Amino acid sequence: MFIRFRESHRRLKVYITENVRRDGRVRQEIIAYLGSVETALVPHNLKRERDSITGRVAFWEAANPKLKNLANRLGPDQQRLRMAVHARIPWPMHAERERLKGTSPATQHGVLAGGAMAFYDLN
Repeated sequence: MFIRFRESHRRLKVYITENVRRDGRVRQEIIAYLGSVETALVPHNLKRERDSITGRVAFWEAANPKLKNLANRLGPDQQRLRMAVHARIPWPMHAERERLKGTSPATQHGVLAGGAMAFYDLN
């Protein structure tokens, strides 16, 4: 299994894929779609730093539950695959999350809805 990145329009889409042999040929089979993020925000854009942080937080908020659900299928490769995604779409580090705290509470809640506030300790 490996991570496949595809750029479509202005988004970077992330898939977990696996090589399978069908009719004597090797094909790539998509195991899971982890999500997408705007390409202008990856790895991070200093001009749009807050947008970059919130976009990456939103991506990882969607991707983490999917990776947890696939834990049995991914097995020991789960950490390797997570690090491959992290190399291209870094998860927000503590210092970045601290800079995000400077935004208004309404903005934080709107972007980080769905439990991300507690997950990233932004309460």
